[in-house]
Amino acid sequence: MLHWADGGASDVDNAALLCQRHHTFVHDRRLWATVRQRPDDLGRYVVWDLNPGSYDRQLEWLARQRAEHDPPALTRERLLELVAAITGDDDGDRRLAERDLTDHADARYWAELREDPDDPQYRAWMQEYLDTIDAGDTLHARDTMHARDTAAAPAVA
Repeated sequence: MLHWADGGASDVDNAALLCQRHHTFVHDRRLWATVRQRPDDLGRYVVWDLNPGSYDRQLEWLARQRAEHDPPALTRERLLELVAAITGDDDGDRRLAERDLTDHADARYWAELREDPDDPQYRAWMQEYLDTIDAGDTLHARDTMHARDTAAAPAVA
């Protein structure tokens, strides 16, 4: 069973009915359990690994499994490499994709930064946006600001 705080599902397929004493026992000793669809030879639907710390060892194993199969992080450089690979030899398409990807990266940057109109980087970004509007590319400018505004929505505390 993967605890909901560690990304586990909060449903009966990832749960065991325990009294308070045994619930505390499981958490204190950090035990892992496997929930089965059918009972084992002893009639158990939930099989516990009673070795102290088994939960933490299982988490480490799961993290290693994910790391082996997860794609590399999508950094700005990685995204640009992907764009170059996807678009092939067409420089116009590559420039368009790079601009769109840069806009998405900028939207994430501004969401984390929280806009400060006095910040020189923010003013430069806003000027670039205004220049885009002045150039007549209003559709791209609207999409750019929508992506930025969506990403910059204030977090609820």
